[in-house]
Amino acid sequence: MHPCLAIPEILELVVQSVGLEKNSTVLRRDLDERWTVDRALAALAGTCKHFHEFAQNELWKDQDGILNLIRCMPKDLWEFEYDVWGNRTSLKWNREVRPTDWDRVSKNAARVQSLTIRDSLYPELTTAYEMLSHGVPGGWFLPNLQHLCWNDYPGDLACINLFLGPRLTSIEFKKIHDDRCPTALETLAQTHPQLESVIVEGVTTRAKDEDRMRLRDFIRQLPHLQNLKGHYIDPDTFHRLGAESGLYGLTTSPLTFRDFVGHTDTDGTMFPDLQRLYIDSRECKFTHEEPEMEQLLHFLRVCNSPPLRFVSFVFMRNWNWNQLEEFYTLLARHRTARNTLEDVLVSFHGERLQKWNPHPNDIFRPLLHCNNLVVLHIGVPAGYDLDDKTIADMASAWPRLRTLSFDSYSNYEPKCTLMALYHIARNCQQLDWLALTFNASDVPDIPVSSEGLPQCALKTLDVGGSPIRNRFIGDVADFIDFSFNRITRISTMVQGSHRKVQNTKRPKRKIWAKVEGELFWLRSCKDEV
Repeated sequence: MHPCLAIPEILELVVQSVGLEKNSTVLRRDLDERWTVDRALAALAGTCKHFHEFAQNELWKDQDGILNLIRCMPKDLWEFEYDVWGNRTSLKWNREVRPTDWDRVSKNAARVQSLTIRDSLYPELTTAYEMLSHGVPGGWFLPNLQHLCWNDYPGDLACINLFLGPRLTSIEFKKIHDDRCPTALETLAQTHPQLESVIVEGVTTRAKDEDRMRLRDFIRQLPHLQNLKGHYIDPDTFHRLGAESGLYGLTTSPLTFRDFVGHTDTDGTMFPDLQRLYIDSRECKFTHEEPEMEQLLHFLRVCNSPPLRFVSFVFMRNWNWNQLEEFYTLLARHRTARNTLEDVLVSFHGERLQKWNPHPNDIFRPLLHCNNLVVLHIGVPAGYDLDDKTIADMASAWPRLRTLSFDSYSNYEPKCTLMALYHIARNCQQLDWLALTFNASDVPDIPVSSEGLPQCALKTLDVGGSPIRNRFIGDVADFIDFSFNRITRISTMVQGSHRKVQNTKRPKRKIWAKVEGELFWLRSCKDEV
């Protein structure tokens, strides 16, 4: 074995590089890929004794349910019961649990740091919770658990104490559809005051008073709260959170701001440490309530120049152009945010929004003051009136961009041309994803200045419904290759596209597919040389 592998820190880094794949956002949605990574970690654990403990720690660190832990118990202790169709219905215990039965379980349970419970996916395991809660060695089933996520939770959560360890700092209660607030919150703040991140979904304005009060009291009793997600936060609690420092992440719906407007006498000292702000209006459709954009604007006005880094806003309706212009102005108003803002995601939903005019050319100009943007994703149904000059100013103001996406799911005539790609390529050397609708019906002359070109980072170019002519396929490919020479995919996918829009884009898709083929041919010719 290489001498470097005798250094524990290097072994740990090697194993963690495999585990990072398991915890990625993409793989979390693909169980087959996740199991592939688990098998790789298991194989790594069996490679040699030097890798064994590190690989085992990584393998057990993030668990989806407790089935793997139950399988560590003797086979004569338990078995599954099945219905006539072969589906597992419950877990049956064949005898009493002995102290020796815990040996393997306790060793691996101590490695678990994150646990997700899915009662809807594994309903047969709910019968095991009560049995496991008796006789746990040391008093803690998962002594090193830091994050607990419970999906489709029952209202009482009587068995939750089984999973509450002394090191728990983050807890999630994922959405149910009857506005219940788990009764376990009544004592959770006293037993675990160290909680820093709390997510409670499902408690809306339609919830009973007792459920809303339970959530309110729980939030107020957490002195170290740093991240909070809730559909609705009552105005008194919201005001208290804003007046205290320490909260860096907030996710809620505009209904929170509806009752906040006019409630507070704040003088602009709200949320001084806020770094992540996510506002989503889509949840409001389940409560049949219409949030107004003015309520959100009021909240942004009273913030005390928070060091925002990530902001995400999803709007449904009830806004006008003046409010939207003020919205972008308020985002970039504070000097602190201008220096810290990195990710901006804004989208608009609702079929009737397609009837609006495209976003005006200058409406995004306030964001030009935010020079550290890394991700800018704006999805507008009716499109944009962006011209080449505005695109050039954007590219010059945001040299750190890695993702630039102007999505639209309607047909419109773009004002910007292929020159927009040229300006982006010259100024955004780290950009690896670009979604922009531009006019490729006429191909400009390739610019004389090639400083900083070609840009080699861009891999995906989403052209949306960009107009193009069949006879200019070669010229368009040449121009794109002059600006970006490492593109692996040209896409015409537009998020949320409606069927009518998709049908009108089919001819353009075929033409852009030919442009993609031309780019691959140009690259292969260069590689041969």
